[in-house]
Amino acid sequence: MAKLILNGLLDRIKGRFGDIVVRKRNGSSFLSRPPTRPDVPPSAAQVDVQNRFKLASAFANSVAGDPVKLAFYEPLALEKKTSVFAVAMSDYLKRPRVTGIELSDYRGQIGDPVTVLATDDTQVMSVAVVIRSAAGLVLEEGAAASADGVWRYTATTALPAGETVTIEAKAKDRPGNSGTLQKPFTA
Repeated sequence: MAKLILNGLLDRIKGRFGDIVVRKRNGSSFLSRPPTRPDVPPSAAQVDVQNRFKLASAFANSVAGDPVKLAFYEPLALEKKTSVFAVAMSDYLKRPRVTGIELSDYRGQIGDPVTVLATDDTQVMSVAVVIRSAAGLVLEEGAAASADGVWRYTATTALPAGETVTIEAKAKDRPGNSGTLQKPFTA
């Protein structure tokens, strides 16, 4: 790719000219060949990615018409020195992650805490905890409460001694994406 050094008048050139495309990146102009489209139809995975980008774009466009969403994303955009659209689109494309389920204070009794660590590129909106039996039956479920970026769920059911369960934490972000983590526990 060739780099162009243009004077003030020609610096405004961009786009396609025959078999040459003038592109702008970080304040510099570059010459390249135009993109080519393959004759092969996209794979199922490529179609999934394309659809996910369409949904992300629709979400990012919806932010401009929603004062609450706009008030949340504008400061992030200023901090990152980018557009609200780019921040909202990125938020849609990056799912939250549950990075840990801490069970050191959980004994399988009513009132015992389940601590969940969850992260997102902007904000984790909610965390839900589900406790399932070995057969997969839901024994209890509910919302965790956030305190200082740590989510805590308080158990409402006592487990019989020796019972093995799976504790699942599911975090959701502002666009509605979710991330989950499961951890086994024996009472």
